[in-house]
Amino acid sequence: MKQIMAVLCCLLVLGCTIGVNLDTPENAVRTWIRSYNDRDVEGIYITLSKAYIMANGGEERIKDNIKTMLEEAEESETTFAVKGIGMLALSAEQPGLPSDRTIYLARMDKEYTAQGEKVVEEVFFNFAIVKEDGKYKIEDFWD
Repeated sequence: MKQIMAVLCCLLVLGCTIGVNLDTPENAVRTWIRSYNDRDVEGIYITLSKAYIMANGGEERIKDNIKTMLEEAEESETTFAVKGIGMLALSAEQPGLPSDRTIYLARMDKEYTAQGEKVVEEVFFNFAIVKEDGKYKIEDFWD
């Protein structure tokens, strides 16, 4: 019985991540946003680079942080609707920015509930993208 449960759990996790397309930076960002809207911890986790995961406490801590973020999103009914994703043009002299990192800006409508009222506002998120093992991954993100 335990073996059957283990196989079912593996299939469930794989099922959540099958079809994930990280072949372009834009798809990595879209996957992160879609996973956020779906409250999918694994979906967000697989978009993150190894460097991000290690710099922020490892797999367990990252997944706990994602879970907390998604619980807060669920409470406020927060979702994002992508309006556009594009690469930011940065000067070569940009301090502190590694040359293998590219910044993508996502322009979105953020919908949430505040004091019982639905609110929609335009927001911008930055995603630092790196290529890792042939896939584009998010090394950092901020608004």
